[in-house]
Amino acid sequence: MILLSFSLLFCCTPDDIFDNGKINMAFSSDTISFDTVFTTIGSTTKYLTVTNPGSEKILISSLKLANEKSFFKLNIDGNSANKLNDIEINSKDSLFIFVQVNVDPQNENNPIFIKDSIVFEVNGYTQSVKLIAYGQDVTILRSKALGTTVWNSKKPYLLFDSVWVLPNSTLTIEKGTKIFCHDSTKIQVYGNIIVNGTVEEPVTFRGDRLDEIWEGYEYDFATSQWSGIEIFPSKKKSIINNCTIKNAIIGLYVGDAFSDEMAKVDLQNTIIHNNSYSGVYAINSDMVFKNCQISNSGFYNFFIIAGGNYNFYHCTIANYFGLDHNTKRQEIPCLTVTNAVEYGKLLIFNPLKNTNFYNCIIDGSLNNEIIFQVLEDLDFNFMFYNCAVKVHESIKKDFNDNFTNCFFNDTIKYLKVKEWDYNFQPDTNSFEINKGNIEYILKTTGIENDLKGNSRIKDGMPDLGAYEFF
Repeated sequence: MILLSFSLLFCCTPDDIFDNGKINMAFSSDTISFDTVFTTIGSTTKYLTVTNPGSEKILISSLKLANEKSFFKLNIDGNSANKLNDIEINSKDSLFIFVQVNVDPQNENNPIFIKDSIVFEVNGYTQSVKLIAYGQDVTILRSKALGTTVWNSKKPYLLFDSVWVLPNSTLTIEKGTKIFCHDSTKIQVYGNIIVNGTVEEPVTFRGDRLDEIWEGYEYDFATSQWSGIEIFPSKKKSIINNCTIKNAIIGLYVGDAFSDEMAKVDLQNTIIHNNSYSGVYAINSDMVFKNCQISNSGFYNFFIIAGGNYNFYHCTIANYFGLDHNTKRQEIPCLTVTNAVEYGKLLIFNPLKNTNFYNCIIDGSLNNEIIFQVLEDLDFNFMFYNCAVKVHESIKKDFNDNFTNCFFNDTIKYLKVKEWDYNFQPDTNSFEINKGNIEYILKTTGIENDLKGNSRIKDGMPDLGAYEFF
């Protein structure tokens, strides 16, 4: 009986706390780093696990940020605090710490380096985990109506909701300017937009998430991060030079189904890439494309709706969307051309007056990448001159007179079309090399150099598409 009572007393003794000597806690990482964080906006949340590897409970006497005036914020097992004392961790158990960073404006265009550390004290010994981030000051615009305005590269622009360019107003965007668009943001142009990028300093429109969705897969690879740019009919022409528009729902929406007036847009050396619905969605518009890459869309790379005038010179229209992750492109050709479309219960129609492709590539992962939808007794005038096109035999048969000196269904080899960082420049021995017709270049200004500024005419044998092989 005495032995039993002694045993029960011994078993009821509380767990011992290891309080003598050094113990090395295990951390899920020795450094938590954030990609560029926009000032005043805050970051995504990252977490750290702290594990007690020993056989006895430990007491963290102090857990805190090293810098009392830190840009970082902690949440320690549900407690929002940058400092906490007397935290117990059972043997083989873990503690979760969530970390965010918010950067004050610094009035600097270049990212600023921010660092701190989480310091743990156990039994008089300390361990630490580094915290690293880059902060970027930005000009923030929320639901903003713009008169005639100039944006420059001094600071990036961060847009929320919608930004409108008012009728009879011009938004001019200087070389090197970066425009980051928050979720669902759209840029609506009722006047006109002038983008003055250069080969060396292009203008960029993209989503505002700069971190990773998961390790190795950045938000920069994801679509539907913002709505896109919409350009409506105006007396003023919009001009977009040396620009990248990516990761939207519709990269560039042009025209108005209910207007008799055409929207007018010229694009040169422009990339419209990785949009969930369409790269370009154009309704009865007047557009010129020179040295443009329109690539990787969930539905249409280029959708010409209800007529208009379109001229393409040395463009690469290629759709390999969805080869690299769980997304999948719809079974829709990357180039769709119509002179009429059903809009609810209405039929919207306009003549396709003058649409031409010169030295272009129309390509993708489907067996057929062009479709024509024609309303009879309405103009449907188009021509492909010296282009590499991927089409069914039925398309060739039905529209044989609309293809002059074209190359059908030859394999185009690009530098990379199977991973997230797509590169549509020609690979060694690709079919399009030296297949261009130099006469079209000599008759047209602005295409003697390719999208990257390389000469097409130096060797007298230009390549098809937006890029010259080097």
